[in-house]
Amino acid sequence: MNVSGRVVSILVVMTVFSACGTALAAEAPGECPSQAPAFKWAPATFDTFTDKVFLTVELHGSLLNDVEDRRPMSDSFGYDVKAGWRWKTLGVFFVFEQNMWVTSQFELGVTQGVANIGLGLEVNYLGGYARTSVAIGPSILLFDTAIDDAGNTGFFLDVRPIGMRWPINRFFAITLDPMSFAIVAPALDRIPLVMIQFRTTLGFEFVM
Repeated sequence: MNVSGRVVSILVVMTVFSACGTALAAEAPGECPSQAPAFKWAPATFDTFTDKVFLTVELHGSLLNDVEDRRPMSDSFGYDVKAGWRWKTLGVFFVFEQNMWVTSQFELGVTQGVANIGLGLEVNYLGGYARTSVAIGPSILLFDTAIDDAGNTGFFLDVRPIGMRWPINRFFAITLDPMSFAIVAPALDRIPLVMIQFRTTLGFEFVM
């Protein structure tokens, strides 16, 4: 048998086997092992965080402060709790925070600082992974100073140019504000007590 004859024979055999395999698969599809679907990770999206009540718990710290005429007060840290409602782009919230101050007039110590209560507005963008927010309200002094008494009330302003949000699942997310700007002014009469803070904030948010 010459070469061309062998090639024709091989092609015929391959065609027969292919046809038989197709016929067997058509007659008994259940006997063929099915390929397992590939695992696909589906990350949470911002869609599940909209049109819902949200609650955020945060910790903040500031090593860059400027205190007008009150040099012994320097660094600050604290916590805050936010509750609000969020639409697709906009959100409104109520915030309560305690901002504690580190003092160094005679020895290093921590004071109760101030309690800040306010209303805020946030704008979400980049698919909800970034946000800008601002909050304003009264600031209440929680300790006696050499000049002011506890209970003295002024104002505070919290501006966060850009913050980040990473959804963990449909209900929980981690938030980070690398740098924000706050004015804390619990006493405005006599010698004003005004603290300008540059904060870093880490938080945990969930929706209901």
